Amino acid sequence: MKKILLSSIVALTLLNGFELPKEVTNWMIYPLDKTLASQSRGGDLPDIQAITDGLGTILLNRGDGYYKNKAYNTLLKDNKDLIENTNKSIDSLLVSNMINPSNELLTNVNKNNFVNDSLVTEIIEGLSCDDHNSSTVGSTYNDSGECVGGVAIPTAGNESCTAGYNSSFSGDILCNGLGLTNVNNWDALRTVDGSVYLYSNNINNISGLKNIESINGDLALMVNNISDMKYFNKLTNLTDLYYYQDSNINTISGFNNLTTLSQMIFSSDSNLTTISGLKNLTTITDYLDVSLNPSLTSISGLNKLTSITGSGLFNQTGLTTLDGLSKLKTVGGHLLFNDNPNLSNIDNLSSLTSVGYDLDFSNTKINTLAPLNNLTSVGSSLYLTQVSTLNHVDGFPNLQTIGNILWLNQGGYQDITGFDNLQTIGTSIGIFNDNNLQTINSFKNLNSINNKLLIHENPVLTSINGFNALTTIGNSEPSYPSQSVVLSLRTNTALTSINGFNNLTSVNGDLLLNDNTNLTTINAFQNLQTINGRLIIYNTQITSLPFINLSTVSDNISLNNNKLTNVDALSNLTTVHNLLLNDNQLTNINGLSNLTTINGILSLFNNSNLDDISPLNNITSTNGNMIIFDNREYTTKLNSSSWLCSTADSSIYKGFDYSDSNGLHVVDIPKSNICN
Repeated sequence: MKKILLSSIVALTLLNGFELPKEVTNWMIYPLDKTLASQSRGGDLPDIQAITDGLGTILLNRGDGYYKNKAYNTLLKDNKDLIENTNKSIDSLLVSNMINPSNELLTNVNKNNFVNDSLVTEIIEGLSCDDHNSSTVGSTYNDSGECVGGVAIPTAGNESCTAGYNSSFSGDILCNGLGLTNVNNWDALRTVDGSVYLYSNNINNISGLKNIESINGDLALMVNNISDMKYFNKLTNLTDLYYYQDSNINTISGFNNLTTLSQMIFSSDSNLTTISGLKNLTTITDYLDVSLNPSLTSISGLNKLTSITGSGLFNQTGLTTLDGLSKLKTVGGHLLFNDNPNLSNIDNLSSLTSVGYDLDFSNTKINTLAPLNNLTSVGSSLYLTQVSTLNHVDGFPNLQTIGNILWLNQGGYQDITGFDNLQTIGTSIGIFNDNNLQTINSFKNLNSINNKLLIHENPVLTSINGFNALTTIGNSEPSYPSQSVVLSLRTNTALTSINGFNNLTSVNGDLLLNDNTNLTTINAFQNLQTINGRLIIYNTQITSLPFINLSTVSDNISLNNNKLTNVDALSNLTTVHNLLLNDNQLTNINGLSNLTTINGILSLFNNSNLDDISPLNNITSTNGNMIIFDNREYTTKLNSSSWLCSTADSSIYKGFDYSDSNGLHVVDIPKSNICN
């Protein structure tokens, strides 16, 4: 059970912005697998493949197939998210969070600090933690991540298991592991004030229960050979219904007088094709699971179901349509359809208005989102991953909130134009590795993203438009974990223009526009004032910057390897940390004329068209750090009375020398090259 919980936590943690929180990594990694521990000793960083392989063996039954898919797609998919750019050579999370100075895994973390995190409880609370190979059923995770509840299934049986029962029985009927082949002697039984467990027998005929009317507890029929479930039509009262690991059943057609169940689990039945019974079931008050039934093609019997208070799992089945969910309006927990490779039609979800936790269609064949037009809220995350048949993301006209993550990854969509009324994203948006995506023209009313916006590695994406209602990205609360990269548009090699973001005033983390090698135009970010992190724009074709109102950047500014001719958009900055303007085509640096303080390195290397460096006359402090120029004499130099020429130690003037056969190295620049 703990392994399943840990796998869920791993997948969630990395979905939540790709970074492992400091307070959890040590507790999380240690129990995963001894092979992982061995990878982390002797001074070596944990091996990426070993982690994913370890997770592959851990992410087991039912809903955990969902997390397995996410783990493989997201876990450490792209190391660039963990080793982010030149200014942070290796993210400290791998060094300081996983391995302590003695190369031993840290294990003394307060687990409650992590387990009680709202993001974790969102993804695990209410999910089943049954191990189908154990002797417990009905267990679920509570809001503290503990596996609670459920009933232990003893291996002994009541004396009446073979002799039969009278019309009523008070207590639990436990007939487990007895080798029963039928219950024909039970036909007098009408009511049970308790539960009925028939576990691990050879029962093939269950007709002896055809007269049962009330079970004031659970009915568990597990690991048998039952071939016909047309009975139980007199049953009007039942709490939980469990039926799994039975390869002999094709159709479940009974239970037609039940209107309410707490939990219903039909799982791991390899030959089950149809659920046509339960025709009057309207409410599941806890948990519905029909996953891991690879032959299941119809759930038509559920066509009166209107609400699931907990989670509904329909993972890893043979479903092509959702023919029994036409009246389903609300799901309080997860609603998961992932890993249904034949699911193409979701028309029967047209009544759905809200999902309390995750909604997942990953690895399906759906081709339209129109049936979800009445959906107004997703309490946690919405996943559309590996949906190659979906050409357009143009739905969700009434969706207003997504509590956690919107994930659009490895899809077949050509454009994203939906989400017109979406207002808040609780955590992050991830749009990446979509090989057919050409345009994003969406999110017109989205006003806040609490963590990250990541648009990465979409090779034919040419334009980004929208996000004009967005005012802030990232959470500025002191108690919120370190944001790191929060706005990143990276490695979209066909991208030529970025438009929008014109009400965005603050980015509470790093802003990266890297390796968009054909990007020429940024008509965006006109009102951005504050970046509480780094500003990095690298390897583009842009000639000017859009940040005309930018007044504060709390960390490094790196604008290397572009086509910049000016830095006018930096004219409101008075203080910077590292400011790197290397490998551009600068003709002037007038935008630095208000700059007074440099708390790191200023580098203007390899700007052969720059002749005038006089805008640096107002600098009064560099805290002893270098200023790197081209190794040549400038035409318009600094005033001799400027601080850089009159007071600063001339040893801070540096350049690069190419003449050495051993390669590029730093040299001192003569003061006469830069000062009058």
